[in-house]
Amino acid sequence: MSSAAPQSPDPGYSERLHVPVGWWIGVLGMLLVLGLEVVPLVPAPAWLTITVPVLLGALLLGSASLNRVQVGDGTVRAGKWSMDCAQVATVEELDARNTRRFAGRFGDPAAVALIRPWVSKSVRIICVTDDPPYALISSRRPERLSAAVVACATAAAEGESSG
Repeated sequence: MSSAAPQSPDPGYSERLHVPVGWWIGVLGMLLVLGLEVVPLVPAPAWLTITVPVLLGALLLGSASLNRVQVGDGTVRAGKWSMDCAQVATVEELDARNTRRFAGRFGDPAAVALIRPWVSKSVRIICVTDDPPYALISSRRPERLSAAVVACATAAAEGESSG
């Protein structure tokens, strides 16, 4: 038996929006074919003409996979954007159709969007203030992300009311 006091459950959530393997195969395969097509046209070594586009594509896909969505320590983070959980008004889980709707012409240009085309679902976090009016965040597990944001916002509201 442990004598340590039980810790309260952390409403934390973390998800990396990595590029799926199929995209890697498709993009790098197309760039390899492009490099092979350009070999006779470019006065450079064939290995260089083939590897440069493939390496640039790999760097692009790798950098696209670096974005992370996190909820914890009273903050919601999506890429470089972050917001205090106390600023959350409501949270909506969106299917693929509604994600496209809010990312497209029905969306607010002032909204924060971390949308990835390889992730069809998202979560819309409506803010208390109008700066930004909402955040649209891609997620492979929108139900878990929205539950974590609601738990974080509830904990922040309870902390404000007791303090």
